[in-house]
Amino acid sequence: EADMTWTEMSDMMDRIIKGMPPQRQRIFMMSRYRNMSAKEIADSLGLSVRTVERHIYLALKDLKLLMMNSLIFYKKNFGCFYFWRRFGCNCMQ
Repeated sequence: EADMTWTEMSDMMDRIIKGMPPQRQRIFMMSRYRNMSAKEIADSLGLSVRTVERHIYLALKDLKLLMMNSLIFYKKNFGCFYFWRRFGCNCMQ
């Protein structure tokens, strides 16, 4: 059975993050891996809070879009039944 493992998912996320513009990558890492607030990041980097929030939003949007594209790839390659079982695809209804 084809299955996307946690390691594969984590590797994919790392590749997506490394492909982000440097400032977006830095801000996202500070937010998600160091648990810093937008204000703390803004103060640390000399940016406005709104700029930091925008970078976090864009980083999450990138991750969501690329992860969804990867899941669609899995669906096409491993069939709707697999996708339906794992992710609730409505193609089986």
